Amino acid sequence: MALTVTQIKGLLPGRHADGRGLYLYVQKSGARSWVLLKQFRGRRPEYGLGSWPEVSLADARKKAARYVELISQGKDPRLPSLQSKATTFAEAAIELIESRSQAWKNSKHSQQWPNTLKTYVYPSIGNLPVEQVTTEHVLAILQPIWSTKTETARRVQGRIASVIDYYNTKTNRSADNPARWKGRLSYLLSKPDRVHRTKHHPAMDFRALPEFFSRLAQQKATSALALRLLILTALRTTEVRAARWDEFDLDEGLWSLPASRIKANELHVVALSDAARDLLRQIPRHSDYLFPSNSGSGQPNMSNAQAMTEPLNYRQRRGHGVAGRVGFRRSRQSVLGSRRDGSDPPTSLAHNQWPSPWRAHRPIWPDTEAVLLRSVLPRP
Repeated sequence: MALTVTQIKGLLPGRHADGRGLYLYVQKSGARSWVLLKQFRGRRPEYGLGSWPEVSLADARKKAARYVELISQGKDPRLPSLQSKATTFAEAAIELIESRSQAWKNSKHSQQWPNTLKTYVYPSIGNLPVEQVTTEHVLAILQPIWSTKTETARRVQGRIASVIDYYNTKTNRSADNPARWKGRLSYLLSKPDRVHRTKHHPAMDFRALPEFFSRLAQQKATSALALRLLILTALRTTEVRAARWDEFDLDEGLWSLPASRIKANELHVVALSDAARDLLRQIPRHSDYLFPSNSGSGQPNMSNAQAMTEPLNYRQRRGHGVAGRVGFRRSRQSVLGSRRDGSDPPTSLAHNQWPSPWRAHRPIWPDTEAVLLRSVLPRP
């Protein structure tokens, strides 16, 4: 009788037949491996087909069928000339990176993928065929850095799993993913948040914002103008620094950012407060961009994000800490959370929190958030 996946999990040590010479060997340790026993030139050699679950039942049957076909032709399937070249993990990773590179919005992210793989993964399994990568291999990579570089280790785990998923999908391979977190590594490694607590950007207490904003308005530097706009709109640094004049409708009080400029990859419309519109009218129009580069290239000034906070030299008193640019987004969230029941998604933060079917029909609140912030950030 042919084996089933359910049976395989509960088999006792020994040799278990699937049919047509295919067997599953179960060792006392619990390890399972596929073997084909077939008569060839007067002998009955064992043809190893790989370990389970790395080689699934379906894949073992396909491989056995190919071996049987070669044997029927008088060919030894173990000869290198008859073996198809196996795709290595590094080769599969490079293919995946190339297929995704167009979707990545910044060069930093496209560099992180190959860099982390080269540093942590390739030395161990880069030259190993994808089909031979086991959970033991993955654990050997992750365990040394799981408690010391938890965030990096979590990303490495996700990238290994993505490469194997990519290969399995491309080759129509049904084997389980040895780097999968849920139901596999989750039983073998501590939860990341138990090992390392994420450090969020410090946020300014929104009650300190009026004083801070007034001080900021006294500075004439372009970076100060950009930071004021960031605070008033809660957008990300790169979204503000690359702002274009044709994205604004000051009469309607709206800033429409195309999907190509938003992390969530969909149109984002910002309701501009009166303070934001007043600020925009103060910025001279010498380019298509609000904050063009000083080089005269006509391109946005993207050279130094840190410059947006350097002119401030602001340290909050009363133990509130130092607010970074992302911290101001959290400050805005605090304002909104303190002034309404929290039932509405924080659309001003461009977080993708609406269920997929409703995103295209979600409303824009041109007044609610602008009014709330106006009560905290009066015109300078």
